[in-house]
This record gives sequence, structure tokens and C-alpha cells, in this order.
Amino acid sequence: MAKVKVNDVELALNTATNQYRKKIDKYAFFQCSSLTDVVFEYDEDTGEMATDEIGEGAFFGCTSLISFSVPYEAGKLGDYVFGSCSSLRNLSLGGAIT
Repeated sequence: MAKVKVNDVELALNTATNQYRKKIDKYAFFQCSSLTDVVFEYDEDTGEMATDEIGEGAFFGCTSLISFSVPYEAGKLGDYVFGSCSSLRNLSLGGAIT
């Protein structure tokens, strides 16, 4: 199996379905050591956001992750979402979190 290096992730509107992915699954980016930045899209016109829930350990072990910003209410964050993210310097979570 070939490995793919991921540096940036942008969660945006799926134009084919006109919907956002509502959940980032558990351990979705587990140990993705090259990931440096995560961007969430927010549609100010509709109030629609890219995700409502970030699952347990979704970014666990992303040792190069520097910046993570959610410009709206993040909804639900699972346990250990940023566990072992030793380079994380900028963490901004807007609104309420459960």
C-alpha cells in the first residue's frame, strides 16, 4: 500500500450533494504526522458549518499539527482529539463545546 503525505485539510461544502460532512470519525487522521493545518469552512449566509462533531482521537498523534481553528460552535469534541499533538501552538474553538 502506498503512503500519502497530507499537509493541509480543508473541510468544505460538497457541491455535488450541497451538504457538509457532519462528523469527523474516530481516529480519522490518527498519526498523520505531516498534517500541519486544519481549516473548517463556515457559510455565513446560511449558518451551515462543515462539521458538528469531531470524534475521539481524530487528530491524535498528528505531531506536526501547528494550527487548528473552528470559527463557530464546534458542537461535540471526543476525548483525546489532540492527544500527542506536540507541535500544536494555535488552538481556537469558537462558541460552545460539549
